[in-house]
Amino acid sequence: MTSTVVQSSDPRALPNRSGNPRFLVLAPQGFGDCIEATPLVHALRTKYERSVIDVVVTQPTSRDLFVGLQAFVDEVIYLPYWEHGLAAFALALLKERRRDPYDVSFLVYPAARWEYQLLLWLFRSRKRIAHAYGQVTLKSLLWLHDTLVPVRSAPNALRNLDLLQVVSRMRDADLQYLIPDSWRITGAASKRNTIALHVGTTKGRGCELRRWPVGYFAKVAAYFIDTGFEVVAICGPDDVEAVQELCKLVPRVEVLRGALPDIGRQLSSVRLLISNDSGIAHLGGALGIETIVLFGPTPVEHALFGANVHTLRPSLCPPCFDLRRGIRGCVKGLDFQCIRSDLTPEIVIEQAQKVLGAARLRGACKSNYGF
Repeated sequence: MTSTVVQSSDPRALPNRSGNPRFLVLAPQGFGDCIEATPLVHALRTKYERSVIDVVVTQPTSRDLFVGLQAFVDEVIYLPYWEHGLAAFALALLKERRRDPYDVSFLVYPAARWEYQLLLWLFRSRKRIAHAYGQVTLKSLLWLHDTLVPVRSAPNALRNLDLLQVVSRMRDADLQYLIPDSWRITGAASKRNTIALHVGTTKGRGCELRRWPVGYFAKVAAYFIDTGFEVVAICGPDDVEAVQELCKLVPRVEVLRGALPDIGRQLSSVRLLISNDSGIAHLGGALGIETIVLFGPTPVEHALFGANVHTLRPSLCPPCFDLRRGIRGCVKGLDFQCIRSDLTPEIVIEQAQKVLGAARLRGACKSNYGF
């Protein structure tokens, strides 16, 4: 097993090659995790302006995200596993293998499954870089890569920048998320009196276990409506039942529907987003709006890294939801008390009041002093 583990503070040179470097970023995860990969893409384009940067995705929402980033991404390679199944995925992969080799390919975090290691290897590259998920074993397929970077205790976006340290020294301060300009409203009047809620998550593979109870969201919605705010609920394809339940409990809640670009434009002007650990939480954070992310069985490192993102996980019970190890149930048999009992509506309301107060103070400073 020839893979080398390097510390992120020990950069390496690009493989020798004439002309401009060709990079491949493999991001086969969901929409939220792909947003966490955009700082790596931004840093690559900033450091290597004349390079070729291609991105591989397996989900349509992730494809739409990177297609909208034309200034940073040369080509989006879409392998349609989730839409069209394994046969279509394999045919698309065989077609894409014909392209010229890349100089460096990166497998972004989180990608501990052996299938992701194999997928990275199948794209021809002179240097393959991934994270070191525990021991390099025959089953893990981590040995397929040239360089493995330690997984440090940090937000996922910073873990992805660690991959780039192998070829170019980067700083955490260089982190910048990317969202297509067409996904946001600029220059429009801000909905300063609107609070958005995302009561759902992606369905499947136990992801619903991340959800805060809808009844708790209803208490938060009723409180802010009674205090003079407008409250809207974001409704994607996997959120319909949860949003319907919320609206039955609090009929005054309005519903925002649409494709992700539409949701982004509507979100970009709200005052505050309160959300489960979901792709919508990542979208809100990347848009720069004040975002409170509610955590239970998943670690807070999944949240975006930024002053406008506020993680809330009061439970002392360590996170235990881990798809990589096949752990989807509460390992202590407490029925995920961390998200169902330890995180109460009162805690969320108190945090929201603090965030709204701080944002109001910053707005007053800008208005009165011009900074």
